[in-house]
Amino acid sequence: MRNIVQIDFNDTNNCGVLNSASSESSILLCITPEDRQKTSLKVEITGSNGEVLTSPELTAAVGIVRYEADREYWTEAGTMKVRLLSGEGNSGYAEFKIIEKIDEYSGVQVKLRVGIFDIRIQNQEEKQNDCVIEEGNDGTWAYRKWKSGLMEAWVTGGNVTETNFPLKFGNVFYEDKTTFATTGKAAQFVEVDHVLGTTIGGGIVWLSASGYSVSDGKVTIDFYLASATQNRYEIKTYFEIKGRWK
Repeated sequence: MRNIVQIDFNDTNNCGVLNSASSESSILLCITPEDRQKTSLKVEITGSNGEVLTSPELTAAVGIVRYEADREYWTEAGTMKVRLLSGEGNSGYAEFKIIEKIDEYSGVQVKLRVGIFDIRIQNQEEKQNDCVIEEGNDGTWAYRKWKSGLMEAWVTGGNVTETNFPLKFGNVFYEDKTTFATTGKAAQFVEVDHVLGTTIGGGIVWLSASGYSVSDGKVTIDFYLASATQNRYEIKTYFEIKGRWK
């Protein structure tokens, strides 16, 4: 699976991942520099393996710097960070969460879908003025609260579902609508910006039209599990929520 990752250091809403079929797994970074970044452009990658790589000097074509991330920097479970260096100063980091170790035999086409990568751009002003004031694990969920009011929560071990996808719509088999909610200290949201969902183990997660609701700090997510084949799978479902606690 070829994963084309768009990172815009001027607009976090303009970030995302596009997947295309390929015999080899790869990550192509397509980076839009900050407006001030004009010269000596280099991509710096801090891999989930803990190693740091700085690319040769690159040229922006039609305003985008393209660089393919070496496989060794994103196959270990953990966090990969990417930033753009320049003669005018460095960008913040785009952080990628890699949920499970990826090897050549582990169905990379499943594990490298959109939801695996959580792109959170942290700019220089945020780093200077903001900080984490509380974080931890509470049951299935991990959470992080920021001084500025930002709130993050994500499923740590996966919400396990067994299904044979009994329902059908067109050529797609699916499980009836399911709900999953934050608990404990992860249930402190006053508003939600977005919810990301992904699965590992034979299906895809399909957020329903209603998506999610917030009540008394708890976020309830409505979703379906879907598959191209009607086989029985044990599926781990992962979610990440971003919003505010104040």
